[in-house]
Amino acid sequence: MYRKSSALLLAFVIGLGVARAQPEKTFSLTISPIHLLLPAVELTGEYALTQKLGIAGIAGYGKTTTENSLNENVDIPILELGGQLDYYAIGSFRHGMQVGAEVLWIKVSPPKDQGVTLAGNGLAVGPLLGYKWAAGFGLTIFLQGGYEFLFAQAKAEDPSGQEIDSSIDSGIPLVNANVGWSF
Repeated sequence: MYRKSSALLLAFVIGLGVARAQPEKTFSLTISPIHLLLPAVELTGEYALTQKLGIAGIAGYGKTTTENSLNENVDIPILELGGQLDYYAIGSFRHGMQVGAEVLWIKVSPPKDQGVTLAGNGLAVGPLLGYKWAAGFGLTIFLQGGYEFLFAQAKAEDPSGQEIDSSIDSGIPLVNANVGWSF
């Protein structure tokens, strides 16, 4: 009787472990709701190199609106491309505290025929600290903060046709709040 009860208890415990075991997630795809206000779309795809190390690609596209010299509204496209390297100091890829770095390239280039006389490129680089949570069924949320060093170059033209070059070397806050899905 003791053997039979022990075997049944062991089978029950093993069964619970198997039923609760879920495959580890290795890829997360998220969107930044903050960027939707611009309006722009920024997607981040992160791949787990290991359960403690992730690498992410960032792509964004949107527009900002400004007035040209004829007081007409003009949409100016904005493109973002970049990446992150995230180490999960506490927890893992599915659920943990991130320590990492981000590199983000930004390009602003209005159409030539719109009378807008501004174009620019920028590179932001900096450390980040964050937290990622992925539910067992896939819902994923992450929050990140940090400080980026921004290196930007802009060219503009004043109404008389004189070109103005400007460069910016400064720091800006890094804030990411994304929601998406892990697979």
